[in-house]
Amino acid sequence: MHAASPIASAEKAEAGEQGEPEESVESGERRGVRSMSGIDPSAIDCASLTSTGQVRSSNQDYFDVFESAKGDRLFVVADGMGGHRGGATAARVATETIGEVFASANADAADTLFDAISAANARVHQISVDDPELRGMGTTVVCMLFGSDGRVWVAHVGDSRAYRLHREGVEQLTQDHSVVGEMVRRGLITREEADVHPRRNEILRSIGVEAEVDIDVAQVVATPGDHFLLCSDGLTGPVGDHEIGEVVRENTPQAAAERLVGMANARGGPDNVTVQVVAVPETGADARPATPARRSDPAKRRATALRWLSGAAILLAAAATTWFVVSNLAAPDGPHDSPAAESPTTP
Repeated sequence: MHAASPIASAEKAEAGEQGEPEESVESGERRGVRSMSGIDPSAIDCASLTSTGQVRSSNQDYFDVFESAKGDRLFVVADGMGGHRGGATAARVATETIGEVFASANADAADTLFDAISAANARVHQISVDDPELRGMGTTVVCMLFGSDGRVWVAHVGDSRAYRLHREGVEQLTQDHSVVGEMVRRGLITREEADVHPRRNEILRSIGVEAEVDIDVAQVVATPGDHFLLCSDGLTGPVGDHEIGEVVRENTPQAAAERLVGMANARGGPDNVTVQVVAVPETGADARPATPARRSDPAKRRATALRWLSGAAILLAAAATTWFVVSNLAAPDGPHDSPAAESPTTP
C-alpha cells in the first residue's frame, strides 16, 4: 500500500453560476482476490450520465472513459468542490490527468492507478497554488480499471463510490473518506443516520487540497454477469443501495443510468449526480462456448456396431478369398521332384 499524509477535512462548497445541460455518453490499500477470466474489456456494455440536480446551479462533477493501446479500459468519476469554477476545474483536470497517465503507462494496473491519481493530485494542487481564484479547490475521484488480462481494479479518494452488483446482492467496493464514514466505521452512528448527519458533506481526503494524498487501490472480484456502478454522492444520498441494486440488475446500462439519475432528481436532486453503469457479459467475449455433453443413443450405438461388424466381416472375407486364390496359383499340378541331372540310360 502506498501511504502519504492524510488530508484535513474539507467541506464541499455550494456552486454559484448557470447550470450546465445534462450530458450522456454511451460506451460501452491493495488486496489480492480472485478475478474474472476470459472477458474482453471491449465487450463490456456501459453508459454514463451526469446531471446538475435540482438545487445546484452548476455541475461540478466530471466523468470519462479511457482505453489504452493494449485494450485496458478505465472508468472515472470525479466530484469537484471549491465553488463553481474551482470544483469544476478540479474535477475536469483530475479526470483528464488520470486519462493521460493511463494512456501512456507501462506499469501494472495497481501502480498505474496510483501513479495516475498521484499525478492528478499534484496537478490540481499546483493549479490551485498558482491561481488565487482557485485556491483550496479539490475533488473526489473513483476509478475502475478493466485490464486486458481479465483482472479488475478499483481506486478512490473521497466519498465517490464504486459498487459491485451481482446475484447475491449489492457490495460497496470503496470506503467513504468522510467524517460520517469514519463515524460509521467506528460504530458511532448508523448508515441511515449518516445520510442525514449535518457533517455528511465533510470529506477527509480529496485530490488537490494538499501536495500529497492517501490513495486506496484494490483488486476486486469480477465474474461474468456482474454489474458495476461508479457514482458521486449526489446519487447515494437520495437513493439507497438496495434500490440501486434493483435498478442496475433489471435494466440495460443506459436505462439504469437514466433511471438512477431520474430517481435522485425526483427526490429533490440536492447535489450534482453522476453515474457510470458497467455490465460484464454473461460469457467472456473471447471465451469459446463449452461443448454440450452428448448422450449416447442405444439404437444409434447398436446401428454403429452392426455397421462396424459388417465392414469387418467384408474385409475378412476379402482377405480370405485373396489368400485362397494366391495359394492355388502357387500350388504344383502333380507330384514333382526337385530338378536334377538326368542319369544316362543303360543300353
